[in-house]
Amino acid sequence: MAAEISNEQIYYQWEEFSLEEKLCKFPDGEERAKIVLRHPGAALVIPQTSNGDLVLVKQYRAVMDEWLLEFPAGKIVRGETALDCAQRELGEEVCLYASHLHFLARVYAEPGYSDEVISIFFARGLKPRSLVKDEDEFISVCTMSIQEFQSNISSGNVRDAKTLSAFAIAICQGVLWRASGGKFDVVE
Repeated sequence: MAAEISNEQIYYQWEEFSLEEKLCKFPDGEERAKIVLRHPGAALVIPQTSNGDLVLVKQYRAVMDEWLLEFPAGKIVRGETALDCAQRELGEEVCLYASHLHFLARVYAEPGYSDEVISIFFARGLKPRSLVKDEDEFISVCTMSIQEFQSNISSGNVRDAKTLSAFAIAICQGVLWRASGGKFDVVE
C-alpha cells in the first residue's frame, strides 16, 4: 500500500527544478514530511565506436570538487524527448552524432529525495558532428577499450553511479561487444 499525500508545498523553484515538501501518511498511520527535488529527467548515452571502444568524458563536477569519468549525459530541456536529449548531449559533450540510438532502460537517480529519471541509450554508427559545447562544462573526451574501462572501474576511477548503472545494464542486455583475436565478442 502506498502512502497518502495530504499536502505538497513548493519551497523553491528554479528553471525546471523545484524543492518541495510532501506530507505523507504511511500505512502504519504515521505522518512524515518528505523533501523532494523535482527534476525534469535526463538522458545518458553509451557510445561505442566501430572498433569497439567506448567514448566517455572526464568532467569537472564542482559539487564533488573532482573530475569524474562518465558517459555523456545531461538534463532534458523543456519540449525535448529523452531521445532528443541523448542525441544533443552526444553532440555537445563528445561532438558525435549516432545513426543508431537504442533505448536500454530508465533508472531512478536518487529515489530517496528526487524524482529524476535517467533514460539510458546505447549509440552506434557514430559520425563526427560539430556543436557548440556548454560554456559551464569543463570536459575532455576519452576513448578506451572495454577492458580499460573495466580496469578503471576496478581501480576506483569510475565513481559516477549513473555511468556504472548504465554499463551494468548494457552488459546484462548484451549490447556491448569487443574485438578479440580479429572477431567481435559480446561482453558478458
